[in-house]
Amino acid sequence: MTGRLRALWRGAIQSRFVRSFGVLLSGSAVAQLLPLAVSPLLTRLYTPAQFGEYALFVSGVNILSQLVCLKYDFAILTAKTDEDAAALFRLCLTLSLVLALLLSLAAPFAPQISSALGAQGSGWLYLLPVGSMLTGLHSALTYYNTRVQCYRRITGANILRSAVLATSQVLLCFAHLGAFALTLGQVLSYGAACLLLWQKVAPLHRSAAGQGMRSAARDYDAFPKYTMPGALCNTAASGSVSFFLATFYSSRELGYYSLVNRVLATPLTLVSTSVGQVYAKELTDARENGDPKRVFRRVAGVLSVGAALLFLLLFPAAPALIRLVFGEQWGPSAAMLRILLPMVAVRFVVSPVSSTGIVFGRQLPTMLWQAGLLLAALLPAGIHLIHPMPLTHYLALQSLLMGLCYLILLIYCARLTAKGGQNHA
Repeated sequence: MTGRLRALWRGAIQSRFVRSFGVLLSGSAVAQLLPLAVSPLLTRLYTPAQFGEYALFVSGVNILSQLVCLKYDFAILTAKTDEDAAALFRLCLTLSLVLALLLSLAAPFAPQISSALGAQGSGWLYLLPVGSMLTGLHSALTYYNTRVQCYRRITGANILRSAVLATSQVLLCFAHLGAFALTLGQVLSYGAACLLLWQKVAPLHRSAAGQGMRSAARDYDAFPKYTMPGALCNTAASGSVSFFLATFYSSRELGYYSLVNRVLATPLTLVSTSVGQVYAKELTDARENGDPKRVFRRVAGVLSVGAALLFLLLFPAAPALIRLVFGEQWGPSAAMLRILLPMVAVRFVVSPVSSTGIVFGRQLPTMLWQAGLLLAALLPAGIHLIHPMPLTHYLALQSLLMGLCYLILLIYCARLTAKGGQNHA
């Protein structure tokens, strides 16, 4: 066993994957330093209810951003030619502008929507169109930079986004904007990151003519047909929790939950995204002339070790850590963190390799799994409507069901890479 671990380590440190991942991971680590450093300050500047309102905005943006580019953004990475990739990016840019305008048509109904969700203010809803547009455009720009292996630029964009987010949310608090300051900081941070990523993409995408956009839309129509509904289900599965907590319980309880996401889920998501960006590229190359099974096992194995260490360190320390760092008023977040930690640890392993099916052209099975994940997230809400349950029971049931879904996907990805993606589309 020791010899196998040593061989795995020697192979890992010599691989292009690990070098590319190292660039992204180092940037992600630095990018997380500022938000985590200012979190103790933010939890004293803003109330749990204001964080709850901000959580509604983040969940709404994450869900709507899946519609902005119709998932043609992921097709940029797997496009067969550079001309197709340029055309797909131009298509994403056009779609993001059009769909943002469509979303803005709901602005007159913002007060009614906010009231139905139990939020105290409606300002965050007015920023949803531009926030969704920038988040979707950021995804397209990131995939384009990944395709041309500009990992250092992606790293710089992550650091810039975090710096702008941390600075703006602290400074805007003194403008007495309440939760709107948190949401505005989010929008400004993604806008800054998009500007930096755009500098590399701008010279490349100009080669795509209008006809190329239409042709690319037809050639890669499997992405809006299968990938987009699946990604929407996947994002809604995690984002729907915010809306249910605000509706069934209170924005204050949602605020406690949002702190867990800020200090745990968000950093892990960025690390997983850094791995996933390089993994998708490496797996795409290995699909044709390499060993996809080896790529999968190396990534899943390293992430599993990280997830185990995360669980063992955080589970016993959560109550004392939350109260010490963020203040006594945030104590209830510790119980939520412990409940959600097993599911988050499993998701940490699975999320980076979840693109395996898409890389091998298995969009339909991936979409069906994502629909199942959404059902797992909705089931506790359905049960609560029939038989109301305490918040801790609600979160425990959801954590169990979603954790099982992630394990099922991990097994599927392992079998798919073991077969080498036989008969992939």
